[in-house]
Amino acid sequence: TSTGIEESQKNVYGKIKIVSVWNESDRICMLLRNLSEQDITYTSEDLEKMAVLIDNQPYDFNTSMLHDIDQGEVVRVCVCNTTGTGCPGTYGIYTYEGEDITIKVEPPFGTGDTYEYSYP
Repeated sequence: TSTGIEESQKNVYGKIKIVSVWNESDRICMLLRNLSEQDITYTSEDLEKMAVLIDNQPYDFNTSMLHDIDQGEVVRVCVCNTTGTGCPGTYGIYTYEGEDITIKVEPPFGTGDTYEYSYP
């Protein structure tokens, strides 16, 4: 029973916020902060199950830098625009087209976030 209550609390109080987004030469990166309303940890395994969408299309992301994030902590997540080390491109490689994009993260539990990014 307590496991069911814990899972329910995670769904209600868990929250991931996109703090910032920037463009690197071969990837779009973002900082994600755990803004859960209670002491909830997103483990690296939880984050590997997270969906990252750019303009409503799912993209794979580099999971090599993921780590557990406790309440208030941040983690860096990058979506690749090329294949190579750490950029397997399971869902496809994001291609920069010189426009504004909408980035959305959907964690496996709790609430995700949406961020409007404009290329400089």
